[in-house]
Amino acid sequence: MHELSEQELYQAIAFAKSIDEEFGAKIIEQFQLEQAALAQAIFGLFPQAIAEQNEDMAYLFMDLCFDVLCVFQHAFGPLPSQADMDYDWLDKQAVLLDARIAVAG
Repeated sequence: MHELSEQELYQAIAFAKSIDEEFGAKIIEQFQLEQAALAQAIFGLFPQAIAEQNEDMAYLFMDLCFDVLCVFQHAFGPLPSQADMDYDWLDKQAVLLDARIAVAG
């Protein structure tokens, strides 16, 4: 994985924005099959918590997460299957992200 160039990023965003509803549903379905826990958090738990405060923001959150998923897949290929990852992979990624945020803050 690498940082995307401006051109790569714009191409990936254009791809994400060009997806029709049927293909988008297939992307989400595949994501839910291969990354069940992450999909449940991103498209279930987090939006539900956000919707308690503001339903429009919950929909925006899901739209942005979908865009990120599509950009990632366009730029780097499919996400690895949850079955191919360590059980605590998501926890490890969260710890690494927390560390980066703490350093930046």
